[in-house]
Amino acid sequence: MSGKLDILFAANDSIALRTLQEVCGSFNVVGVLSGKGRAEPQISAFAKEMGLPVLTPERLSQAERDQVSALGANFLLSFSISRIFGPKFLSLFSKGSMNIHPSLLPSLRGPSPIQYSILEGLERSGISFQSISLGMDEGDIYHSVLFDIAHDDDTLSLREKVSLLASQAVCDVLRNHLDSRTAQSGEASYSRQISKDDGRVDFQNDSAVRISRKVRAYCIWPKCYCYFNGELLFFESVEADGAAGLRSDAKPGTIIGFDSGRGSMNVATVDGVLRVMRLRKDKRKSMGAMDFYNGNRKLLSSGVVLE
Repeated sequence: MSGKLDILFAANDSIALRTLQEVCGSFNVVGVLSGKGRAEPQISAFAKEMGLPVLTPERLSQAERDQVSALGANFLLSFSISRIFGPKFLSLFSKGSMNIHPSLLPSLRGPSPIQYSILEGLERSGISFQSISLGMDEGDIYHSVLFDIAHDDDTLSLREKVSLLASQAVCDVLRNHLDSRTAQSGEASYSRQISKDDGRVDFQNDSAVRISRKVRAYCIWPKCYCYFNGELLFFESVEADGAAGLRSDAKPGTIIGFDSGRGSMNVATVDGVLRVMRLRKDKRKSMGAMDFYNGNRKLLSSGVVLE
């Protein structure tokens, strides 16, 4: 793409901070747009350090578009903004736009691709650098970066991977890939906004593998939780016992024992046994399974069922 890029950087999440830093080091960034009345503290602090205006409009109506236009941006770069851009707003940028989306589009369009890559048990995902379209994550692809998902990756570790890889690739994409792009191909899949209820363990339907994925996917929020003796209990580290072939005929959710050697609380599920390694009562500190056992021996002596 010929000509100088004057970039408006749109972000509403600290995952974009490294990318903003890299872009500011190589291109002219004229301002930062954040979402719906607030800017993530790390984003706004860096923008302030760089002397960049930070816009936090609730809407993008004419007055807000005039404010953006006054900055002189000719290119829009967005990363985790949680905002839909309409045609009038996109028309402000004569050299176009690019969105950074942490999945291999058209797989996992939508707001929660990192969590869904874990929930779906993917072994590989990636980052798509795409043009911004009016449809949700439907834009053409300028470039993609692949990364592997380890069996113990959680949302925290994948956010770190995405943050680092996106920042390492973004300047090359802006310099060398904006003149050629390809339409998305294949069947689209979608991620949706995660709610608090998604963290609830459904022992009557969730397998041990499914629960272990939920624990890793929801480690930041809403956490993976159930109820023990009427109290909230959060699972922080678990293992699905597939390799050992441990099985139980007990009702799903029943605590069937403790393994001091492995430091686990064993819970029956609809398919296999879940080994809970670390857990936490509501508003209490994290503890190992054996510490939990030692503090609740009387309650745990009669086959407690988690709900």
